[in-house]
Amino acid sequence: MMIKRPLLICFLFCLLLACQIPGISITTIPTVDDVATAVANTLTARPSVTPEVSIELSATPNPGSPIIQVASMTPSPSITSTPQSLKSTLGSPVWENHLDSGKSFGVSVNGFSDENIEITMTNGVMQLKGISYNGFRSWRLSSPVAKNLYLEAVFNVLTCNANDQYGLVFRAPDYSSGLGYYFGLSCDGNYSLYEWTSTGSSVVLSGNSQEIHKGNNQTNRLGIKAVNNQFIFYVNEKEIQNFTDSNLPDAGHIGVFISAYSGNLVVQLDDIAYWDVLP
Repeated sequence: MMIKRPLLICFLFCLLLACQIPGISITTIPTVDDVATAVANTLTARPSVTPEVSIELSATPNPGSPIIQVASMTPSPSITSTPQSLKSTLGSPVWENHLDSGKSFGVSVNGFSDENIEITMTNGVMQLKGISYNGFRSWRLSSPVAKNLYLEAVFNVLTCNANDQYGLVFRAPDYSSGLGYYFGLSCDGNYSLYEWTSTGSSVVLSGNSQEIHKGNNQTNRLGIKAVNNQFIFYVNEKEIQNFTDSNLPDAGHIGVFISAYSGNLVVQLDDIAYWDVLP
């Protein structure tokens, strides 16, 4: 069938006009290289985004926010070492008396008494009662003779008044003269060291200490370290004073004493022991 030339020209002219008719578009299909270039340009233009992390300090978490648990930085407790008592480093005592009897102090089952003191043995203690008001130091010595030592005794104070005193004797050269060192506590919380030599008695050391348990119904542990002419004094296992002296022999008997001013002094010696100490 033959198409007339005028009609063919008209048809081609209409196709050309269709490219510009509103609402009708002709889309060019992109090539592979065009797509790759577009993606690269998009990634380059996009700013880098760092995820925002919130750390919750409150107890209630914030919904939607990531929670990071931070390890608690609780400081480790400090370790405090407790100093050892002197006697814990010395081993077993050379001599110890639990006062089951008064034999080593020359006290019979019937006790002892004079114008200044009454001594009785009962229930594993040696009880000393002052019955005078003149402050006379009444002592009882035991048989061991010691030189360099640590001496310790436990005293239960039942009743006393301020100036009443009790304590330990050491380096006493004999049983009868009264010579020696007397380290004692008074019921008002003071301590003192008497030195009784051939020329008389005098206080060579005194003071007060919070380590002393004052008054009635108290217990105090007295300790003495004597090495040559160096002395260290302890109350309830705490060092309270030291002293240097050489006016008496460097060896002698050990024992206990009381000095009553009120007529109301009653103390009990509950235990006594000593350890050898190397100079």
